[in-house]
Amino acid sequence: MRLWIRFVLISLLVIGLSACSPAEHAGQKKAEEIVPARITVADVLEADQDADLFLLDGMVFINAETFEWAKEMNLRAGKKAGVIQRRESDPEKFTNGTATKLPPGTEIYKPDKHPVPVYIAVTEDKEIPYLAVVN
Repeated sequence: MRLWIRFVLISLLVIGLSACSPAEHAGQKKAEEIVPARITVADVLEADQDADLFLLDGMVFINAETFEWAKEMNLRAGKKAGVIQRRESDPEKFTNGTATKLPPGTEIYKPDKHPVPVYIAVTEDKEIPYLAVVN
């Protein structure tokens, strides 16, 4: 146990020290200049105009019911995280609680004790997993 605690403390120290080092070296770009900070609704809809997604807590979540791993995890709805407020196809009009396919009133839940950013949309006939789209 002591070895584990030492490992964690040393890891935190290394991370802290690296955060204090200069962010830029001559001729190198910052990470923000290379990769966008967050995937947007427009990014997803540009790649797939028919994407089944929603925006919640500033993050885009896509339908994952066809992902084999999602079926195998046997996810169950936990704490309520939100409700779909409206349906929209124009990415410029998206706000938190907006979806492309889910109807208004659909309740969104966070699974209990799950490390991956995933939510479950509860419709009249099934529970659908939605996975966060991240860089």
